[in-house]
Amino acid sequence: MNFCEAFIMEECNANPDPIDALCTFSECSFSLRQSFGDGQRVGDRMFDRQVTVWTGMVGNRLIGPFFVDGCKIRAEQYLVLLRESIVPAIRSIERELGTKIYFQQDGRTSAHKSLNVTDYLNSEFPNLWFGLQTRLAWPQRVLRI
Repeated sequence: MNFCEAFIMEECNANPDPIDALCTFSECSFSLRQSFGDGQRVGDRMFDRQVTVWTGMVGNRLIGPFFVDGCKIRAEQYLVLLRESIVPAIRSIERELGTKIYFQQDGRTSAHKSLNVTDYLNSEFPNLWFGLQTRLAWPQRVLRI
């Protein structure tokens, strides 16, 4: 509750509807499996592909979906995704709305907590992003907004 009060009270001074200036997101991993043949003969083939899907939302605007190969996104992959896809999409929404966007980072994965990622977020969203160990700390064990 303290987190919500702090965020809403701080942002309400600058923005009458602070939730419209908040980027929340979710990542989900999928495994696609298909076997060819009856599985009993030598030479039968198996198709196995894993993908992670990132989708965000700012107010009523969707960001993505963006796809990353593999079931567990690594810090390097996440940083590329931020630089090349996520942040440019957020900047476009900022220009459209004429306001700065807060970025919510839950910090559940090691990719979210890597030094390169947090340094990048600090440079792109100074005092405008929150996670587990930021100025406006995202509380542990809480559902996403």
